[in-house]
Amino acid sequence: WTRVGQKSFLAILLISNLGLSGLIAILILSNVSYTRHLAKKPAAALVQLTDGTSISVTETPNHEREPEVIRKFVTDSLIYLMNWSADLPSSEPTSKFDSMTTAPQDVGIDVDLEDGFTKKVTTPAWQASFTLEEEFRTEFLQKLATMTPEDIFAGQKEVVLKIREVGYPKPQADIPGAWGIDVVADLMVYSPQTPTGKAVPFNKRIYVQSIDVPPPPAPNTLTPLAAAIYAVRLSGLEITGMRDLQLQEFTE
Repeated sequence: WTRVGQKSFLAILLISNLGLSGLIAILILSNVSYTRHLAKKPAAALVQLTDGTSISVTETPNHEREPEVIRKFVTDSLIYLMNWSADLPSSEPTSKFDSMTTAPQDVGIDVDLEDGFTKKVTTPAWQASFTLEEEFRTEFLQKLATMTPEDIFAGQKEVVLKIREVGYPKPQADIPGAWGIDVVADLMVYSPQTPTGKAVPFNKRIYVQSIDVPPPPAPNTLTPLAAAIYAVRLSGLEITGMRDLQLQEFTE
């Protein structure tokens, strides 16, 4: 290489390096500009459903649930599980002033007990039991059947859950997507002997676990029972257990 050739090569290399650096600088500036544009763009916070309604959404991990969603799920589940009456909920309007119009009567659902006998639980309670984890559900239904008086189905007794306080869910450190939530309530037992109601304490710590939300099935493929089961699973939660709660635990 002559001295002139070396200088020419260095000059070409320097110019190429400067050109490449300029191109990289342009790409970086374009990326910064696009990022700033995206940052200023409003987030997609609404989802429109097939029926035309819009709902607000937020991005969260798959196993996370909002505290109010957990509280509502536990409240609704307990109300259906622990409210016992001879009258079934009816979609048709009924009038108490029309003797020809009566509410449908609940004949109950048979539950097999460990001793070989069977006892009944109310139909709404049986449907709501699908909010429970399957293994716990079998155990709970047996206990629920032994608790449900036969007078319920004869219309001689009615039990209403009166919730006094629902705590905020506390995450379980060792299980992701699991919470414990305290409920302070009374079971109000109404009968001809106690027309004003007799209160039985019902203070529980409920254990809840997140689950996958089932995909929506075709409406024309669902039986009324299947539709009820699907509805109680829509929250993406299930109850895995419950235990008696001491009031000092709730205050803590």
